[in-house]
Amino acid sequence: MTNYVHQPFTLWATGTELNVHAGFLAYGIDAPAMVELVFPLHDGSGEVTSYTVPRELLAAGLQHCASWRGFTVRPDDRPDWLVVTLPGLGDFYADAVVVLQFLDHTAELVPMEVAA
Repeated sequence: MTNYVHQPFTLWATGTELNVHAGFLAYGIDAPAMVELVFPLHDGSGEVTSYTVPRELLAAGLQHCASWRGFTVRPDDRPDWLVVTLPGLGDFYADAVVVLQFLDHTAELVPMEVAA
């Protein structure tokens, strides 16, 4: 059995720009209450931008607006979509089904109520 979960994760800009951030969600039992969102810079530098947020924030954001330290997740008006606000970068669309599947996989390692 593995001690971590990785899930590809893409954010699409909500405005007219074609700004896309392709990265992944990461979770490990060493920090059971937190999830890392990692977005490699696709310029060959090897650098990444990452955000560490509570796993419960992602779960709550599937149902209603949830915020933590400038990071916000909320359901979009369209089914199966979320709006994710990254501090200093603005709003992005995310696939709610991907987030739900990721959370389901993390719960197989550590149930949500135990991680809190």
